[in-house]
Amino acid sequence: MLAMDSFKKLRDSLIKTLSWALVWRCLAWMSLVLGLLVAAAYLGLRWYVWPQLNELGPRVMAMMSEQLPRPIELRQMRGDMVAGRPVLRIEGLSMRDDQGQSLLEIGVVEAELSITPLLWGEIDLNRLRLQDVSMAAKRINPHSLQIAAWDIALDKPHDDRWMHWLLSQSRLEVSNMALRWRDDVLASEVLVEGIQLEAVNQLREHRWRIDAKRVGGALHDASWVAHFHHGLLKNPQHWRAWQGSLFFGAQKLDLAELSHWIDPHWLPSLLPLAGNLQVATWTDFSLAQVRKLQARITGQDLALKTPTGTLQLARLQTAFTAMPRYLPDAQALKAVELTLAEWSVDDGLGTQLSGTPASQRLVIAADGGLLEGRLALEPFEVAQALALVRRLPLPADLKQSLDSLRAQGQVQRLAVQFEDSVALGLGAQSSYGASLAVDRLAVDVRPRESLGSRWPSFEGLSGEVQIDETGGTMKLAGESASLRFPGLFEEPDFAVQSARAKVRWRYGERPNDVRMDVDELEFANSDGKAFVKGHYQSGGKGAGLFDLQGQLSDVRAERVVRYLPLVVSQELRRWLQASVQGGKVSRANFVLRGDIEDFPFSKPGTGQFLVEGELAGSRLDYARAWPAIDEVVGQLRFEASTMQIDMRSGKVMGLALTDTRATIAELDTPVLRISGSAKGQANDMIRFVNASPISAKINQFSQEMQAQGQASLDLSLILPLENLERSKVRGTVQLQGNQLQFAPQFPAMSHVRGAFGFTENALFVNAAQAQFLGGPVAIDGKTDDQAVLRLQAKGRASAQGLQSLVDHAVMKGLEGYLDYQAAISLEGQGMDLRLESDGLGLQSRLPSPLAKSAKEAWPIRVEMVPGQRFGGDIALQGIRRDDQ
Repeated sequence: MLAMDSFKKLRDSLIKTLSWALVWRCLAWMSLVLGLLVAAAYLGLRWYVWPQLNELGPRVMAMMSEQLPRPIELRQMRGDMVAGRPVLRIEGLSMRDDQGQSLLEIGVVEAELSITPLLWGEIDLNRLRLQDVSMAAKRINPHSLQIAAWDIALDKPHDDRWMHWLLSQSRLEVSNMALRWRDDVLASEVLVEGIQLEAVNQLREHRWRIDAKRVGGALHDASWVAHFHHGLLKNPQHWRAWQGSLFFGAQKLDLAELSHWIDPHWLPSLLPLAGNLQVATWTDFSLAQVRKLQARITGQDLALKTPTGTLQLARLQTAFTAMPRYLPDAQALKAVELTLAEWSVDDGLGTQLSGTPASQRLVIAADGGLLEGRLALEPFEVAQALALVRRLPLPADLKQSLDSLRAQGQVQRLAVQFEDSVALGLGAQSSYGASLAVDRLAVDVRPRESLGSRWPSFEGLSGEVQIDETGGTMKLAGESASLRFPGLFEEPDFAVQSARAKVRWRYGERPNDVRMDVDELEFANSDGKAFVKGHYQSGGKGAGLFDLQGQLSDVRAERVVRYLPLVVSQELRRWLQASVQGGKVSRANFVLRGDIEDFPFSKPGTGQFLVEGELAGSRLDYARAWPAIDEVVGQLRFEASTMQIDMRSGKVMGLALTDTRATIAELDTPVLRISGSAKGQANDMIRFVNASPISAKINQFSQEMQAQGQASLDLSLILPLENLERSKVRGTVQLQGNQLQFAPQFPAMSHVRGAFGFTENALFVNAAQAQFLGGPVAIDGKTDDQAVLRLQAKGRASAQGLQSLVDHAVMKGLEGYLDYQAAISLEGQGMDLRLESDGLGLQSRLPSPLAKSAKEAWPIRVEMVPGQRFGGDIALQGIRRDDQ
């Protein structure tokens, strides 16, 4: 057993030793073979290839002559080994046309040859480097080019020899190249200087870079970098199968110069007509179509062509990503979708706009029109921005809306989106929307051809506004602002200390069809405070339909008229403006509901117009030359076609008014009717008559009238506001034991009871009772056509009372009393009194023949006519009758 174990261990040790020895032996032989191959290759290159490099010159020249369209010349050609690689160097290579003009000149050509083909006697290039190159190229016609002496047919896709040669070079380098380009179609020439080219072509992947210091006056420090690939089995020169990316950058691109030597249809439709650009673009392409473009562009003094004209910009800066959209056939460009990472615009006229960091997007049609958009802006001045936006290629309906808009103030935040549904084939109307936060905004909607606007406007409000093609909303507030309601009020402008508004509006399907909802409109100014809500709907029979209600509070009474709509007749508004003075309306409610063409809604069911408010401390100067009513406390009410002022209290000429009403039954033909009652001093009632137009119509005879004691007055006035000369008046003064004196020379009446009435041109007395000449008297009378007040009196006079009438010595001899009838005429400042009596009851102690007993009938007639002392003479006749 021990022997067996020892044998196994020896066996395993030999196997391991023999296995490693075999491995090392194999490696040694392989190294030897490889070394021999390398040595053989080196010896082949050193003693076979290298000595033959100089002999390759004639073969290379022959090969080049076969492939080149014209003969070439060279100054020197030699071969060398560089880093173990065979290199052929050619100096002074040139090609000329039949006239001896240079087509191609190359200072140095270095060609690194592939080793394996050389072993078989063939020539292939690993690397080609050209230095100090000058080349001529031209466009002969729209379909053919000539580069040096090569003719390239653009309309023959199979003529791709030049592209095959370029793409077959493993590595191509060109330095310090100048290209003279001539365009026979555009009759222009340009020199491209400082060209550097580096190309690396692999089996299915290609990398190219071209730099140019100057391309005429159009491009400065420009670079093109391309990286593309194709299918493994695809022919490399079939460029429509390429996929990859392209970079283009330029420190300066002069657009005006560029247009001189490039066909306009080759340029992007959005490219400005003039100006300078600093450009960096990255383009992804596939199968002959641009799939994505990223760009960073800065421009100065740009002129952009739009469907509506030329847009001038002093400066433009943007970074964006563009995604093309193609028509269904995938051939023609339909639109470009831009996603803006940043942008800013300065039109050089004071307008500066810039986008926020938020995602922003534009879709632009192939003709340059805007199809869709979503933008967000940094704060800007509204008026300047609006002037710029109007010059953009906007949809026609949106442009028309903007043309009618006047605006000022600052926008703190703005987000805009729009969609040209007509161009996109999505509908018959464009959609747009804007959300903005504003500060001290002023907005006025006014068509260009119109001098005024029927739309409400405002100034100095701050808040938020939402707008879209269906309508919009506003939530605004402000201090020291102004509101404007043209066509609604005679004074359309309202200066306010504070204001708050929440308004919504919606457009209808028909043109000019709009509904505006005033959820809240509240403001305060020097007139008072107001609150309005409701809505307006265009259409109806004309100007539209209103449904508004609101309140006025703490309003100066004389300013109420400015809040009456223009549909209230001008005569009435003028009357209210002149008549209501001072005081306040502590609270007023108003309702305006219905088609404005039916205003003031007199017919039942057509609508409602109502204004009612409480007056306090006002003065009502209701008609020219009539005494005004002071300290009015009551209610002012407009309803339908009527106006009514119910005065619970007031004063006129010292009289306290109660239950007085002023009414206009028809606003279109305003006739003011005042009816009411007053209590106060009777003398104040005479003053009322004297201060009214009645005084002139009764020859002012009441000017000297005096009264004492309390009395009551019932008054009715009918005053046509358009013709006050046709006013009607009826008043009644109720005396309750007053003292009344018609004229200074006329004895006073006491304990007067009864009614004294007056009209616009007359006074009258009905069954008045009084104490006169020492006894009772009943009085009736009125003024006649000549404005003479003629009174009929019947009463009893005492001898002492007669003495007060006739101050004469004869009268002192009389005692007792007598019954009489008298006719009294009052005209102006004069008085005519004629008194007759039978003398019964009157006793005379005068000497005969004037002595008389009380029982004797002695007819007496007293006449008092205008004269010197008493205003007239006194005649006294005593006639004894024949039967006595």
